[in-house]
Amino acid sequence: MAAGPGATSDTCHAARAGGEKVEHVKPFTPEKAKEIIMTLQQPAVFCNMVFDWPAQHWTAKYLSEVLHGKQIRFRMGMRSTDTVPQFETTCSYVEATIEEFLTWNCDHSSISGPFRDYDHSKFWAYADYKYFVSLFEDKTDIFQVKAP
Repeated sequence: MAAGPGATSDTCHAARAGGEKVEHVKPFTPEKAKEIIMTLQQPAVFCNMVFDWPAQHWTAKYLSEVLHGKQIRFRMGMRSTDTVPQFETTCSYVEATIEEFLTWNCDHSSISGPFRDYDHSKFWAYADYKYFVSLFEDKTDIFQVKAP
């Protein structure tokens, strides 16, 4: 498999349906990718750069366990078919853990805790990615790619 200038020597092996192994090679080192990004004048797509990212396997349940007890700010909005946008300034907010969110999202029989005022059939909840830095400030090791 060919790679462009600055390709990394780190490879990842994956198995195809027939059991044949495929070697993934990143076309750029992270440093070269950053250099390219900083000089771009238009949008670009980088292929084969995230195949080994640990986060691609994360689930809400996994994050609930990793961030056990940490409060996250959820934006609450009305479920509707309106074409009127629900901007951040017009929504309510709830401070809750991912576990409390999962309970509200999956178990509608007993609504208690921070989401008690929000009927799941009438509201949606959104946790903004902009809080990830503070959420993971003491858990940076989960972002590290494990050696094969």
